[in-house]
Parts: sequence; structure tokens; C-alpha cells
Amino acid sequence: MAAATPTQAETEKKAAHMRLKTEEMRRAGNLTDTEDCIQDYHCGLGGVNGRMYISQNHIVFAASIGSMMVDILFRKLKALRKTRFLLDNGITIECDVADRLETYVLSGFVHRDETYNLLDYLWRNPPLIFDLAPTQSFAALPPTARSSRSSSDSVQPSPRPAAAAAGAGGGGSDRGRNSGSYNPFESDEPSVASGGQQQRISVKVDTQSSRNALRLAEQAREIGAATLVDLTMQAEQLDRIEYDIERINANADRSKRIMRGIESTGGAIANSMSNDKTTGPGRFQHIDRTLEIPKEDPHVDFAILQKLPNDHLEPAVLRFYDDQLLVLDEAKKAGRSHNWSYAAIAEVAVRPRPFHVDIRFVDKKTPRFRLCSSFMQAIVNELYFRVPKQQLLVTFEPNCKQFKYGSREYTDLTTSAGRTRDPELAANGFFRPSQRRLAHQKASETIFKDADDKTKEGLDQQDNDLDEISCWCL
Repeated sequence: MAAATPTQAETEKKAAHMRLKTEEMRRAGNLTDTEDCIQDYHCGLGGVNGRMYISQNHIVFAASIGSMMVDILFRKLKALRKTRFLLDNGITIECDVADRLETYVLSGFVHRDETYNLLDYLWRNPPLIFDLAPTQSFAALPPTARSSRSSSDSVQPSPRPAAAAAGAGGGGSDRGRNSGSYNPFESDEPSVASGGQQQRISVKVDTQSSRNALRLAEQAREIGAATLVDLTMQAEQLDRIEYDIERINANADRSKRIMRGIESTGGAIANSMSNDKTTGPGRFQHIDRTLEIPKEDPHVDFAILQKLPNDHLEPAVLRFYDDQLLVLDEAKKAGRSHNWSYAAIAEVAVRPRPFHVDIRFVDKKTPRFRLCSSFMQAIVNELYFRVPKQQLLVTFEPNCKQFKYGSREYTDLTTSAGRTRDPELAANGFFRPSQRRLAHQKASETIFKDADDKTKEGLDQQDNDLDEISCWCL
């Protein structure tokens, strides 16, 4: 049975539980306050019972009795595999310790496969959270900092909101503006302008360059079409030449057969007792040589762990198309039976357990989709751009790390920085950014919200020209 959406009391209880587990892990492993407990499991190591804590960068085993403690860094791992004993299933970890290879055999798991899935996922996909500085992306600047560029030579960027800079939250709710979401395009302060009114930016947009590029692309397209017509005609000429050669050869064989029957009685007898195979190729048949180049629907993939109704974590892939969201199995096959239109999505909630996210729907009867992902910032960012405006509610629940979203650079940084140790996945482009602008997304709405109408019109014209060129290149 699918898990119901948690109540506020259940969320607060989960947040308090995760804070307690994080404190236990930090004390046991002497870790910094930047490490959060993602999950913990009861297990044994070398005959000693204890608990294994998993954070963003560490695997910590702490004995239940005694002072035994082992701290393993994910970046030091060399091998991770499931092992089977006589009466138990375990996990073997090989890692570098002081320039030598150390092997740890953990056993006694109640949920061995889930533990392995989480360890393997975090090893292959280190968690990524980005915080763009104002100078890194003009699109990520709050309106106050953006507007001040036109009125002052010395720009003092707006301070980063405390909610965005916070780590694991304290007690109480962390819900902030728009239910805890921080959108870098929003600001509580008016821009610098007379009368406290927001100043509108006027920028001259070079649309002539994009139009020239579009004209050259159209010319190239026409040349390509004419070349294809010429190639088709040449191919048909070659087919006719081949047909004529086959017909000439058939006529020559038939002439040889007739002459054999005329020249001797034996030849005539041989002709009468054998089938005539010199009938020729028949009528000329036109061959369809149309070239069909399959167009790949652009999409973005993120590796996730899907949380099943029984709370088991299973490897999966979250795929963003322009018009729908799909969940695929680890081999990128549609075996999960999950696909939704973006209009069906109502809320994305960042849960108290680190790197866990819920996707909730307009239809309350649709079960929430639960996942764990190192790329939750990019996932929230993609949903922000794809779900119809004013519909998506982004919620940061208590104890979660808040982060920024609302800039395409967060997804671009994730897809460029994300890595996998599987060379086949890497070769197949496991992270593939969309090559087309979203149908409902305009450049003027994404980059310059405060621009005047003329600037917005120029930006949209330039964006449409570039988008048309890119669509031809697919």
C-alpha cells in the first residue's frame, strides 16, 4: 500500500528523529557539523555488533558496547560488493587506509540489499549542492542586485538569505517564503529607483546577429535539400545502369542457350531437359532510398533511489522530457509504470531525512512519489521550470538543508559535475541536458524579469531564432 502524505506532527517527529541520529553519528565518528545522517543500519563488523551510519562523505561503524569505531570515506573506496556467508548475507568494502588496501566485512543486516543500494549510489553519485555567487550568474542575482547595476558603479550584492545558508535546521518549522522555498528571482526589498518603485532595465538586444545566423541556417538547409535531390537522382541512375547490365547478361545467356541447341543435337536435348533460367530481371523496380534520421526526444536524466511503499530503496532513473516526467529502471527501460504530465504535479517537498524528496500531485488520490537523490537541487530546479507557473509549491520541511533554485545554471552545473564510475553509462551520456528550450519558457521570463517591453521583445526574438536553428540541428 502506498505511503500517505505525512501530517505536520509526523514531519516534526521525523525531523527530531533525524537530528538525534545526526548527533549520534557526529559524536561516534568525530565528524564535522556539515555531515548529516542519511541512513543508519544495525550490523556487525569482525564479530562486534554495532550500528553503521551513512552520511554524504562517510561510512561510520560504531560498536554498541566498547569504543570500537571505523570511519570510511567514500572517496577512498576501491570496491563494494555483496557477500554471502553460511547463514548470513553481508557487504564487503575495500578502501585505501594510510596507503594500503583495507578490507571490511559487514554482516548481520536486516536490509542488506537496501544498504548496498544506498552505499553504491552515494559512491557513484556524490551529493551536489551549489550556491551561485552573484558574480557567477546574472540570472541568479536577486532583483535588488541586478537593478543596482544600472544606477551605481559599485554594486553591493544582496546578502544570502539565512535560510539558504543554514545547514540542518533546529527545532520548529523551517518553512520560509513560499513555504520555505528560496527563488533567486524573488526579493522582499524594492529595487533602487525613485519613489521606491522597481526600476526597469533597458538593454539593447542584438537581434540582427541571430537573424543573420537564421538566414545562413535556412540557406544551408536549402543547399542540403538540393544535394539530397541530386543524390536521389544519381542513385536511381545507378539502379537503372545495374538493371540494364543484368538484362544484357540475361540476353547473352539466352543467346548462348539458343546457339547450343542450334549447333548440336545434344545441345537441343540438353535444353529440352533443363529449365530456362535466362528470363532476365523483369520490369524495373524503383527503390525507395529515403534516408530517415531518427530524432531523439531531448531529455535530462538523474540517477535516483526510488523509495518503494515498503520503504526499500531501489536504483532508478528520473527522466525529464519536455512534456512529461518518467521513472525508468536502472537500465533506462520503462519498467516502473510511473509517468506524469507536469500539470499533474502540485508540490515538491524536501524531506527531513537528508537528500530525500517527495513529489506530490494535484489529484490527492495519486500516491506521492518518494525518492532519494544526490541531485535533489537540480531535480527541484527542473520541476520549477517545467511545472506550470504559480502551480508548483516548493516546501523545505524541518531539519532539511535549504538550497537555491530558479536558475538554469543549477542544472547545468549538476549535469557537468555529476559523474559515474560506470564507463558504459558515462559513454551513453548518463546526464544529457535538454537541447531545446521548454515550450512554455521564454528568455524574457527567465533572465530579465525587470526589463522593459522592447528589451523583452528583442530577447524573445533572439531566443526564438536560436531555438529554431537548434531544432534543425537535432
